[in-house]
Amino acid sequence: MDFGRRVRTPALRHPPIQDAITRIYPDSAVDVSSDGIWFVSTYKPGNGVQFARDDNTETYWQSDGQQPHVISLVLGRRCYVVMVAIYVDFARDESYTPCSVSVCTGVGSHNVQEVATAQFEENTGWEKISLARDGEEGVYANIVLVRMLSNFQNGRDCRVRQIAVYARSEDEPTGKLRSFDHGFSTLR
Repeated sequence: MDFGRRVRTPALRHPPIQDAITRIYPDSAVDVSSDGIWFVSTYKPGNGVQFARDDNTETYWQSDGQQPHVISLVLGRRCYVVMVAIYVDFARDESYTPCSVSVCTGVGSHNVQEVATAQFEENTGWEKISLARDGEEGVYANIVLVRMLSNFQNGRDCRVRQIAVYARSEDEPTGKLRSFDHGFSTLR
């Protein structure tokens, strides 16, 4: 991760994605993307993570290096993360468009776990990755890692035009939520 390039960004206002989230999580999902600091594994000069958070689909973050490419959000507080939304544009980006993505979350670097994976289609628009699984409504975390595992047409670098992380509103009842195993492991 490039810890030297921390970026705080304003909350995005995306009516289409907010409408989809409201249908899935009525009155209980909020954009927490601006509540933390964004990090990226690599970036091309002039295409840093701030461009994936500027509310403009004409700009983008572009990776520069080996896969997997990672965009990380470290939140200032723990919350129940319910969805990650990524805006991609296959028509303009082609082999730079991610097709296989995983989301990892945790409450510290010691327990980050993969909680969701997604396969994207060759389209343009918001790809939503729900973190709800097996009756659980979200993941209690303050670290969110979005890993681009592969691109269409075996592309090397990837482009993400926008990214947002949504969490359950703290005012709403949370129901059953995913918990983490806080066990210990040993390195050999």
